[in-house]
Amino acid sequence: MVSHRSKIALAALGSAALIAVPVIAQRKADSGPVARYDMRAGTLSGFAAMGGGMGGGMGMMFGGGGGDKLQHELYLRLGSSQAPAKGGPKADHFMPPNAKLGKSVALVTPREEREPEGFPEGQKPKGRLLVFWGCGEHAPKGQPVIIDFAKIAAGQVPPGLWTARIIRDWGPSLANSKTFGRWPAEDHKFVKPDSSLPGPHRVAGTYSPEMNFTLVNDFMAPLRSSTGTLPSGATLLKWGAITNATGYLATLIGGKMGPGGEMGDMVMWTSSAAREFGGGLD
Repeated sequence: MVSHRSKIALAALGSAALIAVPVIAQRKADSGPVARYDMRAGTLSGFAAMGGGMGGGMGMMFGGGGGDKLQHELYLRLGSSQAPAKGGPKADHFMPPNAKLGKSVALVTPREEREPEGFPEGQKPKGRLLVFWGCGEHAPKGQPVIIDFAKIAAGQVPPGLWTARIIRDWGPSLANSKTFGRWPAEDHKFVKPDSSLPGPHRVAGTYSPEMNFTLVNDFMAPLRSSTGTLPSGATLLKWGAITNATGYLATLIGGKMGPGGEMGDMVMWTSSAAREFGGGLD
C-alpha cells in the first residue's frame, strides 16, 4: 500500500521544497503493518543548495541573492517489527536508472543514532530565543515569546509554548523499530541535481516483506524567493507558486554573539498565523 502525503514547500534559511512518501508493507489484511518505509525527497535552492549555512541563508532572504544553485536531497528509513531472518540486518532500495544512484543503495542499520550536541558538562547555557509568528509589518501584542536557555536548562519551560494541534509523524527510527535501516549512509553516494525519482522502486531485505511501488511524482521544483523593503522598514518576503504544493511555511532565524564570543540573543520568526513552528509539517 502506498500513500502520498501532503507536499509542503518551505522557505527556511534558503529555500526548500519537500515531498514525503510513506510506504507500509503488510503481510495480511488483518495483521497490521510489519514494516514501515519512509522516503523524503527535497529540493534546495539558493544558499541552502550551496551549503552556505545560516549566514548564507539570511543573506539570501534579506537581499543578498542566492544565485541559481539547485541541489536535491533524499532520506530513506525502513523500520520493522521483525528481527533479520538470518545473519545480520541487510536491506536495499533498488531505484530506476534516472535516480543516478547505481543499481541500489544499502539501508544501513546503525548501532546508535547520534544525539544532538548539548552544552559542555558544568557549563550553564546563556542567551535567549525571541520567537515571533504571523505576517504583518508590526509584531502584535503578546509577541515575542522569550525562551531563556538558562531557565530551560533548569526545567522552567514557558507555559503553552508548544501546542499539539499538529501531530508530528516521526516515522521509522532506531528507537521505535525492532530492526532499522537508513540512507544516506557511509557509502559516499548522494543524489545529484539532475537525479529524478519517477519509475519502479523496490525495497528488499532480511527483516521486512519486499515492497514494490511506482513513483509518478518527482522532486519538487525549487522555491524562488525575493525580498523588498516597505516604507515602515519591514521586509516583504515573496515567493512563486510551486505546482502540487499544498502549503507554504516561511521561517527565519538570526542572532548575535554576546561579549567574549558567548551566545547572545537569537530571533526566530515563522509565517504561521498561529503559534505553530512547523515541526509537524515536515
